[in-house]
Amino acid sequence: MWRIENQCPQCGADTCLEETQRLFTCPFCRVKLFITVDDYFRYFLSPTAPGTEEAIFVPYWRLKGMFFSYDGASVHTGLVDVSHNAAMLDFLPSSLGLRSQTLRLRFVSPEIRGSFIEPACSPGDILSTIEDPFNPETPLLSEKTFVGESVSMIFSPIYVKDRAAYDGILREKMAVLPEAVSGALIGNRGKAKGTMSFIPSLCPDCGWDMDGDPESVVLTCGNCRSAWGASRKGFEKVPCSFLPLEEDSLLYLPFWKMEAEIKGIRLDSYADAVRFFNWPKAIKREWEELPFCWLTPAFKINPELYLRISQRMTFQAIIPSLKSDLPGGSLYPVTLPLKESFETLRMILAHSAVSKKDMAVTFPSLRFAMKKSGLVYWPFHVSGTELIRPDRQLSIQANALKWGKNI
Repeated sequence: MWRIENQCPQCGADTCLEETQRLFTCPFCRVKLFITVDDYFRYFLSPTAPGTEEAIFVPYWRLKGMFFSYDGASVHTGLVDVSHNAAMLDFLPSSLGLRSQTLRLRFVSPEIRGSFIEPACSPGDILSTIEDPFNPETPLLSEKTFVGESVSMIFSPIYVKDRAAYDGILREKMAVLPEAVSGALIGNRGKAKGTMSFIPSLCPDCGWDMDGDPESVVLTCGNCRSAWGASRKGFEKVPCSFLPLEEDSLLYLPFWKMEAEIKGIRLDSYADAVRFFNWPKAIKREWEELPFCWLTPAFKINPELYLRISQRMTFQAIIPSLKSDLPGGSLYPVTLPLKESFETLRMILAHSAVSKKDMAVTFPSLRFAMKKSGLVYWPFHVSGTELIRPDRQLSIQANALKWGKNI
């Protein structure tokens, strides 16, 4: 887990944040702020004992999260945690190795002394090179989905002197540069880009302090009982509901409830789902008008469990009547954004399809468009180290939730 050095925007105290932290609480002045960026977080490693040469910061993509791939027969899952040279310069190491874990990072800001090289590739370019983790001898998998908000960029310092590149941390010579590369490094430089904002975590409706874990991407207001997700313009209200259940020892887990229009197959109603998945059920007339909804975890968890939980919650039974409100019990934090969950629907569909052969033909042409979405809190019975949902024939180990926060 990374540690990022930062100063409190309100009192200026030196503090440290965890890599996955989005809700910042200053231990000194107690201000609570939500951290947001326009696109992705940018960090830099500080050069040691800088000389007269200006530091040149070279970019590395950092990808961390869940990985799904489909090879026409089955869906494979795995975890991705890589850094990769984004400048595409041969003399640079292909990754940062352990530097990001052993050295303190800082947020990039326009005031940083030095110049920054623009990335020459995208995160998708890096992801496309990842091979099947279960069988490295097979060709690259044709369909891949990377899910996880931890897409960020780390800038590592170098400096150029007498047409040679030097490591800005170890102060060691890395390579003698061809004149064209040396000139490009010196000429292709600019100031740091990207803006980061600290938003006060006050409810936009009533002004109350909102609640959430450090990793939360949705905050809740206990006063007016509303939920809010961060955007570039501030907080936006998230429609939320829950399944009422009058019992003790409950933990409400959050799920994204989505209605989607799918190009390639007909899956608009619950009756369509019975026909498509060949469920052993007699179709009722009212099912033709009952919208088919997806229920996917709004929290990070092992990707194999993510598929199983999504399958059970979506396909096991019709969604019962829900109450439009926040439940009054214990709420598990929302750590997976709606956009990320929506991107997994193709993989969930491929994983759940009865006819794998037909799905292999249809899969490339599948296109999903969001019609309606909201947050649903589902009550789970806490029994020892397990969370149980009998109506969905589903149990989740508490440790799976604990380790999922670090994905």
